[in-house]
Amino acid sequence: MSRVVVVGSLNLDRVAEVARLPLPGETVTAGGSRLDRGGKGANQAFAAATTAPTGVEVAMIGCVGDDGDGTDLIDDLAASGVDVAGIERVPGPSGQAFILVDAAGENQIVVVPGANHRWNERAGMPTFTSTEIVVLQGEIPLGTILEVIEAAHAAGARVVLNAAPFQPGLVEALGGRDVLVVNESEAVEAFACAAVDAPGRLAELGGPFDLVVTLGADGAIVSTAPHDGAERIPAHAVTAVDTVGAGDAFVGALASALGAGAGLADAARRGAAAASIVVSSTGTRSVRLDRAAVDRLLAQESAC
Repeated sequence: MSRVVVVGSLNLDRVAEVARLPLPGETVTAGGSRLDRGGKGANQAFAAATTAPTGVEVAMIGCVGDDGDGTDLIDDLAASGVDVAGIERVPGPSGQAFILVDAAGENQIVVVPGANHRWNERAGMPTFTSTEIVVLQGEIPLGTILEVIEAAHAAGARVVLNAAPFQPGLVEALGGRDVLVVNESEAVEAFACAAVDAPGRLAELGGPFDLVVTLGADGAIVSTAPHDGAERIPAHAVTAVDTVGAGDAFVGALASALGAGAGLADAARRGAAAASIVVSSTGTRSVRLDRAAVDRLLAQESAC
């Protein structure tokens, strides 16, 4: 039995649906609103658990507040098959995100970290084993991320870092067995380059770790160290309804595939399939996202 351990954020998402995103200083009227469970860490744990191949377990480590939102966030993940024993409650409010989604599925997001930035109030830092995949994102404090990476490396675990939002100092902490997942704008920040638009350009960036750059509707590009080549992973043709959570679905499905022993390119294909399922329906965590749905989409791709 292999194990994916997601260390990161949990938020309650307050989503407003608008015809178009507002300009600076502009007020627009929403056509509807909803509450979603979110946080990049929790979204990735959900996607990893619901798409996990047989034999892969998923656990979540994080912080929620001592409010009703915290209870809801924990219970929702537990119902999705995630081991929530590592989620601790700290005094104060849980994290929140305020999200606008337009008619084309594009979004704007403001995050209020709440409990996600109070890791110093936890009982202790997590420990890992050499067989685990440790997944991280940028929505918890940089010092905590670096401590977790150090602990994972000391245990011999493999790290999957989704450097979103990007924080300087993240990339330098990764080692040879690790995987960095970024979108194109994050890659530009991480590597101080003008663009990442082709496999050849990705291979030039280098780094002592495996690299995945997601490109939205254009799929993704993957390159394994020492980066003597790269491969483009196509996206699936779907009508985008809501792009919130697509990147998290990609990372979660990729991580659980790696936990099952898949190579990086095959894991990224599962990630791309999961992301396609999420963008084609409303909500950060699509009820349609499961292992069978991912398998069907990949089977359709192979038949073409």
